[in-house]
Amino acid sequence: MDSLRIRRMGYSLRFSLSLFFISFLALLWSSWAFGQAPANGARIGDQALQQILALDREKDSRRPAQKKMDSQLIYAAQKLAIGVASTAAPAMEVDAKITADGWVLVDITATVNDDLLGAIRRAGGQVVSSVPRYDAIRAWVPVVQIESLAGRSEVRFVARAYEATTSTGSVDGEGDTCHGAISARSTFAVDGTGAKIAALSDSVDFLTNSQALGDLGPVNVLPGQAGSGAGEGTAMLEIIHDLAPGATLYFATAFSGPAGFAANIDALVASNCNVIVDDVTYFNESPFQDGQPIAQAVKRASDAGVLYFPRRAIPATRTTAPRARGRATSSMEAPPGRRCPRVGCTILAEGQITTA
Repeated sequence: MDSLRIRRMGYSLRFSLSLFFISFLALLWSSWAFGQAPANGARIGDQALQQILALDREKDSRRPAQKKMDSQLIYAAQKLAIGVASTAAPAMEVDAKITADGWVLVDITATVNDDLLGAIRRAGGQVVSSVPRYDAIRAWVPVVQIESLAGRSEVRFVARAYEATTSTGSVDGEGDTCHGAISARSTFAVDGTGAKIAALSDSVDFLTNSQALGDLGPVNVLPGQAGSGAGEGTAMLEIIHDLAPGATLYFATAFSGPAGFAANIDALVASNCNVIVDDVTYFNESPFQDGQPIAQAVKRASDAGVLYFPRRAIPATRTTAPRARGRATSSMEAPPGRRCPRVGCTILAEGQITTA
């Protein structure tokens, strides 16, 4: 055995022993630390500790269907039935948005078929969207019916509806001037004619108001995808119309759940939109998992030649980007060279994005 291999084996052995020693010290420290009271003398009270242990035992005793449910939905059903979320912790509050008549918006991961959609409707529910490609259903469902739906073989999990946020603000719009679009239109004799530009946001509430004021022309809204909310989509379309008044405009809501968002990206690509912009981030999106529905849909759009501009959620400096007609967007500027939050793209410069 040559001396180089012997030295390598020695380095490897010393490295392994060092790791073991560090891990052993860490284990000793954690054992000591958890046995100590906090510096301010506070400690978990006996009653609180007993409630935690009781909740843990309660989880172990859950029925098979309940094991496919978000814990907060189980607690919501119990509170409606017996007046408390859990007998183990009677003062515990339910973290779920339940309507006055006992309904809740849920995201169901399941094999989507007509039988399951029919079962949701027969249970008194209302299907908001269903996307078989992503095994996803978003629906309003009576809380008391969730367990029976979760017990179906097609259903893998029922969660509270995943929430999203938009980039918004409240100042007058100057985007046309800031981006030099006025000069570009006059210098190059272009106004966006021939381009199909789509916006994805919460909704196009107030669209007819904007059109009546002459701030917007025709907008092609995907069937059933107008959404509802603060009308951020209308504001985005106003900005686009200011910059490219000749472009054909499209809209679809991104607030129909992650799978619905992805499906609407696909639908806009199928409508031959060549520029798509969104201002939405779902709280369960991961910048490290391109296998998620939204990331995959954006990648397909990019692969099809669409210029896709997602909301950039990498904080560097926070600026107020003007929004037309009394509404504004607050955007997160990412420095050149940083990674985008979706699809492994890199920001080359402000407004320039390339996919890996």
